[in-house]
Amino acid sequence: MNQQEAFSKMATMCSRREYCKADVLEKLKLLQVSELHQKAIVDDLVNLRFVNEERFALAFVRDKFRFSHWGRAKIKQALHLRKVEKEATRVALEQIDDDEYFNVIRDLIQSKSKQIKSKTPYEHKTKLIRFLLQRGFEYDDVREVLGQPEEDLNVE
Repeated sequence: MNQQEAFSKMATMCSRREYCKADVLEKLKLLQVSELHQKAIVDDLVNLRFVNEERFALAFVRDKFRFSHWGRAKIKQALHLRKVEKEATRVALEQIDDDEYFNVIRDLIQSKSKQIKSKTPYEHKTKLIRFLLQRGFEYDDVREVLGQPEEDLNVE
């Protein structure tokens, strides 16, 4: 595949949804485009605003938080693995509203509490904390929400 065909294919792909530079480079490698052309294509896509790291980071954070209920730590790690710039990641993570963030933690606690089988309250709380940490929520935030009276959490 020549450079122009690869560029057209990537431009079409990037016009449908957001991609970061690393995603585009991976696709170009799969298309067996030479490394020299890969760099040129990505630069052209960035200059023409088909690819924008900040826009990608904002969309990624919004989707992973709202739809997948990931915490900040897991989202940050996923963006790091995609080689998104630290500044773009920081700005995107700041868009998460703290009240909404704590509401998601509360909702996850309520739904997961019903599924957990435990013999003691300590074991129950430990399993909840482990679940929330795996979802990428920070320990201090989880502790803060779990420290609230149980009637506020509606934990059964």
